[in-house]
Amino acid sequence: MRIESEIVNAIQQRDFEKAKALLQSGEKISKEVIKQPNFNLPFDQLIQAKQYEIIDLLVADKTIETDIYEYDSFRNTIFDVIIRRLPVDEESLNFLTDFVGKLQNINDDIQNETLLGYALENTADIAIIKCLINAGCDVNYINNAEQSLLYQVLNKRMAPAEKTMAYMETLISEGLDVNKANVEKTTPIMVAVSQNKPEYLDLLLENGADPNEQDWHGETAFYKAVVDQGSVAVYDKLAAHVTPDFDLRDNNGNTLLLAYLSRPISDYYPAVLPKLIEAGADLRQTALHYDQEKSGLDWLAEKSFESLETVLAMDKIELNEPDDKGETLLHKVCAYNVVLDERMAKEIYKKAKLLIESGADVNLINRKEETPLMLASNNNLKAKTVQLLISNSAK
Repeated sequence: MRIESEIVNAIQQRDFEKAKALLQSGEKISKEVIKQPNFNLPFDQLIQAKQYEIIDLLVADKTIETDIYEYDSFRNTIFDVIIRRLPVDEESLNFLTDFVGKLQNINDDIQNETLLGYALENTADIAIIKCLINAGCDVNYINNAEQSLLYQVLNKRMAPAEKTMAYMETLISEGLDVNKANVEKTTPIMVAVSQNKPEYLDLLLENGADPNEQDWHGETAFYKAVVDQGSVAVYDKLAAHVTPDFDLRDNNGNTLLLAYLSRPISDYYPAVLPKLIEAGADLRQTALHYDQEKSGLDWLAEKSFESLETVLAMDKIELNEPDDKGETLLHKVCAYNVVLDERMAKEIYKKAKLLIESGADVNLINRKEETPLMLASNNNLKAKTVQLLISNSAK
């Protein structure tokens, strides 16, 4: 649709000298034209052609509103065009600095977003971001969800990694708190881990990000790496900077180790387990599981033969040390209910054999005066384990 404005028509025809002369003579673009949905089009042409003098004239005659508070949206405005189209040469950045200097309420938010936040959201060139900050845009803005700009940058999906890194470096250098959490107590480093963005972890950690901070579920960045993902690589990155706090508990009462062992993920990613134990996780710690206290050793007894073998090789377990029920690890292995699972019955045989070869005493009794042999006798599928225990109890 042709816009009935001599100034706008001149701009659209790229007759910038005519548009400039009309503005300098006192001509203005009517309010009816300004209100049209596609009025940002001449702004686009002016920015691309670097006709900054014309923009200054439009600011001077108040065609361009400089009070951000009066806008309902940044979309389809000169701000949108600047963020998406402005070249990043010296002349253009000088124009931007001068233009932003003429704005009022520069840090007011529109639809829960400031001008700087809008620029970050729409992946403006880093030179534009720095220019906005230097001109007075506040990096410490927090939106209604209590998300910082650093959080929002990391939370944006499909953003170019190089640009995201540049944003993060700039925001952090301006003093933005890397541990500022949102309303759910989720921190930027939790976002980086949860969204599989390990390329940003070193920058966060080097600037003080704490992977032991807890969200409102009691979960940490370590938790998300270990319990949710079973990622040795991410765990190693985090642990290279900060030691996990193995005494922290989530809302279910689980420590990091217990939460990991209680999830099926520990069967698929067993390489995490020795990392945790080596760093100081205690297999004797307990947490409620179906109204019963369950320790790391209880969980280990149910895990694969390979997991048990790996932990035993670390020499971190006193094999014949009883728990508060008088049960040793061999008791726990032999008591496991295999139901009708022959594969699991064979696993129990292998684990019992490994424990015995490692020095487990088959004759010890628990507080109910039960030996491992008595506990293994609760299922016919464990007959081979029973025979193994009998042959070793006579020694």
